[in-house]
Amino acid sequence: MPISVTMVDQTVSPEELRADDIAAIYILRLPFRLRVGKTFSFKYDDKTDIFVRNSLVVPSELTTQELLHQMASTTPATPIEALKSDIGIAIWNLGIDVDVVRRIAPNAELINMPSRHFAALCAINDFIVAYQTTTQMLFGGQALARLTNMELFDSMKCEIAYVGRFGQVPNWSECFKFADSCGSIVLQQVHGDFGDLPLTLLEGIKRSLDLKHEYIFYEFALDAKTRMANKDYVAALLYSVIALEGAHAAMLRLGLQSRFMHILDEEERNKVVESRVADLLRTEGLFVLNQLTPFLFMEENERPSANEINACATGITMRNAIMHSIRKKGRYRLRQWSNREITDAYSDVLAVYNKYVRAIEARS
Repeated sequence: MPISVTMVDQTVSPEELRADDIAAIYILRLPFRLRVGKTFSFKYDDKTDIFVRNSLVVPSELTTQELLHQMASTTPATPIEALKSDIGIAIWNLGIDVDVVRRIAPNAELINMPSRHFAALCAINDFIVAYQTTTQMLFGGQALARLTNMELFDSMKCEIAYVGRFGQVPNWSECFKFADSCGSIVLQQVHGDFGDLPLTLLEGIKRSLDLKHEYIFYEFALDAKTRMANKDYVAALLYSVIALEGAHAAMLRLGLQSRFMHILDEEERNKVVESRVADLLRTEGLFVLNQLTPFLFMEENERPSANEINACATGITMRNAIMHSIRKKGRYRLRQWSNREITDAYSDVLAVYNKYVRAIEARS
């Protein structure tokens, strides 16, 4: 169980406190590094703050081998653990009675906070997806991946009932100082680069998060990449086609929207478009529509080439064979493909997926 404590912002007097002036803060050690510099603060929504801290600043021009050599040369040697990111999630407006908030403030009295673990997990995973979508960086010591519920609890260092002022950023320095006293988790192997990324690139995380909330296929694309990084080739291919299906359907929907603009009532137009999308997907399916949608609804400089579409079709066929347990000469088709063939199909599917995503983002 993570260590629990109550912390009070000493600049706020108890009699001024309101019911929403208490936050549940969860601090955990990620199994990888988010290359955001020393610290990175992000407003997830009106009730949730995210803060990322890296113990080491790594210049972008420093290679992984040079970094590891420098770390080994210090006295004592800098542990690999220091490369991982800590992340803090503050969730305000917990629904606690204002009298309780004012009572606990003077002596930082411990209370039983309402659980916000699921909300914290969702915020962390959304941020990871948005970070990877924006930066296109998959590795930070290990392959980036959305955390499971168990991983959240396994990596959590502490829970803090934080009494402060709703709308103001928590005193993250004090929160992380306490978290540092709660121990850490050791990372065994490292992959990829650690150098901090430019802030101009990280500024795109907010837009990526907004798009992720609109389109869930970004999650499946990251899941596909994570599986491939972990050499789970079949799962990588399956998730890549799931991502493709989502992006294709979104492109088809946007394209049909532009064709039905003569229906002035927006609600009625949306109903017609959704009906057409559902009918087309049900009667024609992804395999056929994926070869038509780019030529019907995408500009020439946006659409995948004929060769890319044909290669992607092979990946879709392989996915169907896996999902439907198709056999050839008594053997599962899956057993007849090499890892290289599955990997190539995965890459070909994501190539078309990326074309759809760029076109969708240009229209959003």
